[in-house]
Order: sequence, then structure tokens, then C-alpha cells
Amino acid sequence: MSSKLLILGVSLAALALFIYKNKAPKAPVITATDNSFTIEIPDGFTNSIADKNTMLSQGSGGVPAEEIVLLQYKGSKISGDMVYATSTPFASQGEKLNNIDEYIEFMKAQTKTDNITFAKVEGSTDEMASSAKIDRRGVSFYQSCRTRIGRILTMVCVIAPTANGSGEVDAILKSIKFL
Repeated sequence: MSSKLLILGVSLAALALFIYKNKAPKAPVITATDNSFTIEIPDGFTNSIADKNTMLSQGSGGVPAEEIVLLQYKGSKISGDMVYATSTPFASQGEKLNNIDEYIEFMKAQTKTDNITFAKVEGSTDEMASSAKIDRRGVSFYQSCRTRIGRILTMVCVIAPTANGSGEVDAILKSIKFL
């Protein structure tokens, strides 16, 4: 009789855990301003798309403001976490990047540092993952990105002063659904 009660108790505990996990609140789903993807951004981040010109003046130059399609901060805008995305047309003639392996090799050739890695996203034919350590103003940051190629080059990145590959960074990047 006691073994049946033990099995019943374990089964009830497992059921309670399943119900709890499936009712746990999910991060809000946000759509890029150009509707190119959705992403789950955890609580604590603030929509700052109106500040994209300020972001450009603080060191991410080379990207026109109209190509920034997502900008979220958590904590300080100088030293906190940031999620941003850009959508850049590849060519005005309708050309298209269609070989992710060639694009990865191109990016490796253009990169002049060992602090950045590029890899094809598993199960994808048009996505790349990259990560880098960035030292700016005496502070180290880690940037992790997912990039999708095609007629539009869409890059979604998380910059954090915490260790590369943290659970929150991984969860944000895995939540991206390109549309």
C-alpha cells in the first residue's frame, strides 16, 4: 500500500510542476517596426526606439536611423543591457544574399579581430549567429546576434556587460521568429 501512495504522491508532484510551468507568465512578444520578426523581451526592458538617434551618436555609427527597427534597454543606457535590431536592404536592384555559408566566410574575412565568432544557425539555410567581446570606455561588453540574409539583411543583437551566453541572452535570441 505504501508504494502505491508513494507513486501517487510523485505523480501528483509531477502534475503540479507541469501545470505551474505551463501557467508561468511568458515574456511579452514584440514585433519589429518593419514587421520582419517577433521577439520575446523579458520584463525590465524599456522600449526606446524613439532614442535611436542617440544610440547612433554613442558609437554604433554606420547604421542609418531608419534601419533600426528595435531598441530596448534594461538599466542604464550607457552600461546596461540592450537589445537592438537593424534591417538593411541588400541592394536596390532586388539582388539577394542567398548563401549563408558564403556570407559567413565574407564576414570572417572582413573581421580584423579574434574576439568575434560566426556560425550557421542549426536547422537554418539563411541564418547566422555571431558573438563578440567589445571593449569600450574601459568596460567589456558581450554582443550576441542572429542575422538573417535575403533581400533584407536583418540583424538582432543583445549587448550585455555580463558573461557571454548568459541564460537571458540565449532565451532572447532563441525567441526570435523571422516573418
